This record gives sequence, structure tokens and C-alpha cells, in this order.
Amino acid sequence: MTCDLFRGVDRSSDLLYRCAENVEYRSVLKGDIVIQQGEAVDSCCVLMTGKINVKAESTNGAVWGVGTISAGEHFGDQWMIMSERGTGGVDCLSHQSYMCETACQLFVIDDELLAAGVMDLCRTIFERRLEVIRRSGMFELWEERELCDLACLCTEIKYGKGVEVVEQGEPFEFLGILTKGVCGITKFADRAAQIRRNIADLEKQLKRLQVSERGERSGLAQFWSAQF
Repeated sequence: MTCDLFRGVDRSSDLLYRCAENVEYRSVLKGDIVIQQGEAVDSCCVLMTGKINVKAESTNGAVWGVGTISAGEHFGDQWMIMSERGTGGVDCLSHQSYMCETACQLFVIDDELLAAGVMDLCRTIFERRLEVIRRSGMFELWEERELCDLACLCTEIKYGKGVEVVEQGEPFEFLGILTKGVCGITKFADRAAQIRRNIADLEKQLKRLQVSERGERSGLAQFWSAQF
């Protein structure tokens, strides 16, 4: 598992050894809440295995899904950072709830380790996300608190070459800001045209496999005849 929090940190760093020796390892059951919205946060959690759903509730009781946390991602630290900046109150209260979609394993970094240098890593990641939001130009009229709230909701996702981010006809469930690389856009006349193209592509792949299989069988038959 690669942890986004410690990416770029020298493996021989004393900080990594201190974390390995002193973090609290915790197993959490499916459906359990790791952090409840409105709860004071004093630690940072790194998800080792499993998946966590993140939800938020408005003052009128409406609940909506914010996103998911996958193995290698961390959470909780953003509420302490917002408190430091004066944009999230002084009590480090979480603005979201974190519920386990599956059984999860995580390790918890306490305030002592945070003070030893982990919090500096957390701040760097938070500031990077905040800068991406500012530079996008889409939120020029937003106040600083609103920008920080948005930075807390952001997740950095890396896609490999050729991966389809969203397919035409499917609902787009998030706003994406491209920070690196090039993303191509293909538009079909309609959904049916896209399906026909996908079928045609699959038929081509099937024909290639059939030709390859016939060639292998032919070569095998020649090998057998040569032995006899």
C-alpha cells in the first residue's frame, strides 16, 4: 500500500520509524463511524484496507454523499488545519461523517506524532489542493472559508493512460480539475452509437483472438507431425 501522506518522504527518515513504532493500529467493522460530524478531531487517520464513505449533513437535516476514502488515503487532519487558519472554528470540529462501507483497518496518528512533523506533511497537501482550487478560476467569488471547505472535500485521483474517466450517457458525479497530463474528449451522436462502436471494437478483438488461436493450433500440429 502506498500512503499519499508520506509520498516523497525519505524511507530512512526518523519520522517514518517513529510513526511505525508509535501509531495506533485499529480494526473497524462495516457500518461503524470513525469520525462523526460535529465531533472534535485531534488525530489523523490513514486507511490501510477497506473503504470509507464520507457524508455531510446540512443544518436542515439534508444528508448527501461527499465521496469515498480508499486504502492509502488519510483524513481528519484537515479539520485541525482549518482551525489553525481560523476558517473552521477553534474546536477542530469535523464537518463530515466517516462511515466504514466495508470492514477497515487503519492507523491513527496522535497529536504527539503530528507535532513531530506529520502535521507539516498534512499542511503541504492541504495547501496544494487549495492552490489548485484558486488557480482553476472557477471560485473567484468564494470566501476563504468556503475555499478551505472545498479543499477538505477534494480527493486527488490518478488515472493511467487510456483509462476512461466518465462514459457518455453516465451521470458525472464530481467536478474534476485536471492538474497534470492531457485528457481527450470523445463525443458520440447518441448512446446507441456508442454501444455500437463498443460492440464493433469487441468483435475486432474477438477476431484477433480467433486468428491467434488458429495460428497456435497450426503451429502445434506441425510440431506434432515433425515428431512422428
